[in-house]
Amino acid sequence: MDPGPLFAALSRLLRPGGGVAVIANGTPVWTQRTRWATAIRQVSTRWLGALDFPTCGSSDAERARYRDLLERAGFTRVREHRLDHTERLGLDEVVGAFYSAGALEKLDAAGRRGFDADLRAALREAEPGGVFTEEVPVRFLCASWEPSA
Repeated sequence: MDPGPLFAALSRLLRPGGGVAVIANGTPVWTQRTRWATAIRQVSTRWLGALDFPTCGSSDAERARYRDLLERAGFTRVREHRLDHTERLGLDEVVGAFYSAGALEKLDAAGRRGFDADLRAALREAEPGGVFTEEVPVRFLCASWEPSA
């Protein structure tokens, strides 16, 4: 979704004093600084090449871009807020989080089975206890709609 036209369209839908929030619910699992995230990056690079998926609005540069686009669309009082928390994930949750953004279409059915087996083995080796701790930095931009008189 292109955020520039989206923010402009939202401004036409809001009443004066209304607002919008743009939420980045953490960073992609493969960007974490953990043994298990390193395992994801290594397996993924081996099978799929360099990880170049979007970071879903979680980077500083993406949030700065969203802030600029909100202001260009006429929103005011654009502020960033944060709420950090820790999650404990199981193996299936970590694999599923990666698959939700991963470029698995590069692999045929046999390749996907091989990738899955390799990924799960690497994750089990990285975290033998099977509990994967993720630091979740939630960021949200809040903006108000106060049209000019």
